[in-house]
Amino acid sequence: MFLLTKKTRTILFWTFVFLFFGLFLILIFSSFGFKVSFKDGSLEIQKTGAFYLEAKPDDNLTFYLNKKLENPKKRLFGGYFFETLLPGKYLVEVKKDNYFGWKKNIEILPGLVSFAKINLIKKNQKQEFLLKTSSTLFSVSEKKQKLIFKNKNQIEIFDLKEKKVKKINLPKKIIIKKIYTHPFSSKKLLIINTNFNSSTSSIFEFDISKEKLKKIKTLNSDFYKINPENGDLFYINKKGNLFKENIFHNTKDLILSASNLSSNSTSTLKLEEFKLIENKFLILKTNIGKFIFDLDSKKFLIKEPIKANLILPDKSREKIVFYQKNEIKTRYLKKIFSPLIRNKGKIDVLINLPSVKKIEFYKDNWYLFVLVNKKLFFLELDPREPINSYSLSNNVENFWYFKEKNFLLLLKNNNFFILKLLNS
Repeated sequence: MFLLTKKTRTILFWTFVFLFFGLFLILIFSSFGFKVSFKDGSLEIQKTGAFYLEAKPDDNLTFYLNKKLENPKKRLFGGYFFETLLPGKYLVEVKKDNYFGWKKNIEILPGLVSFAKINLIKKNQKQEFLLKTSSTLFSVSEKKQKLIFKNKNQIEIFDLKEKKVKKINLPKKIIIKKIYTHPFSSKKLLIINTNFNSSTSSIFEFDISKEKLKKIKTLNSDFYKINPENGDLFYINKKGNLFKENIFHNTKDLILSASNLSSNSTSTLKLEEFKLIENKFLILKTNIGKFIFDLDSKKFLIKEPIKANLILPDKSREKIVFYQKNEIKTRYLKKIFSPLIRNKGKIDVLINLPSVKKIEFYKDNWYLFVLVNKKLFFLELDPREPINSYSLSNNVENFWYFKEKNFLLLLKNNNFFILKLLNS
C-alpha cells in the first residue's frame, strides 16, 4: 500500500483547489462571453463574438471555419449560429451536395454578432424548353405570366401557365409601337400605335373577341411610359413637366416640374429619355447624367446625377446598384446594419466586367442577375471578399425574372426557356 506524506497530500489538495477554482472561473468567464486563449506565448482572456448565417436552402449543409469542420447550432426559426468565437478574421465555407459552394472572410468583433445571408444555387439546373418563334416580342407580363408577340398582322399571346399560344388578327392598316396586357380585362389588350398623317401616337383598347379598336387617348409627347398593371401613364409635356395620368379614371397629377429638375444642377438640363422601374421609380436620363425619382415620395433618391450605363434602385430604398466604367457598384442610400454595417453614401465596388447588358435584382435584393457577353451570372452584393458569383446559363440574348414564382425566362436564338431557381 502506497502512503502519501503530509507534504504530498498538501500539494495535491491545493492543486485540486486551484484546478476547481480555475475551471469555475473559466466557466464564469465563458458564460459572460469571455474565452481563454494563448497569444504570442502568453495567456489572455478575451471577449468573444459570434456569427449568424441565414441560408437558403438550409438543410444538409456542411460548414467549415478556417478549413476546419464545424457544427453550429441551428436556430428553431432558421439560420445557424457560430458562438464564442475569438476576435479575428475567419474564412467561412458552406457546402451542399450538387450545389455551388459559398465562402466569405468574416471579421468577428468582441461582443458583437456578424451576419451573412446567402442563397445557394443548384448546379446543372435543367432548362425547360418553352417555344420557338420568329415573331417580335413586344411585352412580358410578370403579373399575368403572358408573353405578347407580333407577327405581321397577328398578335400572338403565349400563356406561361397553360403553355399555349393564342393568335389574334389585327386591323390591316395599323402601325403598332407597343402592346400590353390590359390591367382589368383578360379579353382586352392595350395597344399604342403611330398615326399615319402625324407624329402623334394613340392608346387603344383592343377587344380580342370582337377584333375591334377603341381609342382612349392621344399622346402628344415623345417621352412616355405606361404601367400596364393599373393604366398609369407617365409623360413629359412640351414645357418639360412630368405628369402621371390614369387613362381609365381621367386623373392627372404633376409629378415633377421642369424647374424642380433643373434645380438639381447648375447646368442647363435636357431630358433625353426616361425609364419606369418596377412601377416605383423613374430613371431620368439627361445630358449631364441620370437622376432617380421616387414616385411614392415624389423626391429624388440622390440629388446629383449619376453617369452610369445601368442604374437599378431596390424596392427597400436602401441602396442602388449601377454599372459604371466596367464596374458594378453599390451605393447605400441610408445606414444599414444587416447583413453588414454600411454608412449612407458608402460605395462598394463589387466586380469588374466589360460589356454588361442587363442587371436585375433577385427577390431578396442582395443578389443580382447579370447578363454579360451572352452569359448569365448570379452575383451576390455582399462586398466582403471573396465575391461569390455563379454561372447560370450561356448563349443568353435576354432574360426576364419572375419574382413571385422565382424563375427566369431566357431567350436564346429565338428559343424561349424557363429556368427554375431551385434554391428555396
